[in-house]
Amino acid sequence: MPSRVNVRAVASIEGTLATPDAPVARKSKLLWANYVTEGMSAPTALASASMTEQRRRLGRQAEDLVAARLRAAGWEILERNARNRHGELDLVARDGRVLVFVEVKAGRDGAALGPERPVVSVDFRKQRRVRRLATAWIGDHRNLPRYEEIRFDAIGVTYDGNRVVDYEHIEGAF
Repeated sequence: MPSRVNVRAVASIEGTLATPDAPVARKSKLLWANYVTEGMSAPTALASASMTEQRRRLGRQAEDLVAARLRAAGWEILERNARNRHGELDLVARDGRVLVFVEVKAGRDGAALGPERPVVSVDFRKQRRVRRLATAWIGDHRNLPRYEEIRFDAIGVTYDGNRVVDYEHIEGAF
C-alpha cells in the first residue's frame, strides 16, 4: 500500500499534467509554435533515433581517442566498457600502481544544449554511479594485485565536426 506522501505526489502530478492549460502543456505548445513559425519541421522519433546513434558514435570516438592517449602516456588499459548490474564503466586503467576508473564525456563545440564543457556533465549522481560501478568491478576482479591507490578521473573531449578542439583530463576528479 502506498504511503500518503506517494499518493499526494501522484495526485499533484495528475493535477499538473492532466489539463491542456497546464504549464507543461503550454510549454509544449510554445515549442511546437516556434517550429512552425521558423519553418522547421517538427522533430520525429526517427530523427531522435539517428541523433542517439550520432551521440553514441561520438562517445565511442572519444573513448577510442582517450584510450589511445592514455596508452601513449604509459597507462595500461585493463578494460573498456566494463558492464555489470549497475551499468557500464567507460575505462578501467592502471597508471603505475594506481587503479583508475575513467569517465569519458564527449561534446560538440558551440552546441546549443548541454554544459559548456563536456567534463562538467559528470555531476554528483554520475559520480555516485561510477563509484558504485567501481565497487562492483573490484568485487568481480578480486584476483588482481592490490593497488596503492584508487582514483576516479573525468575526461572531456570537445569536437568541432571530426576535429578535436579540446581535451580536458581531470585527475582525481571525484
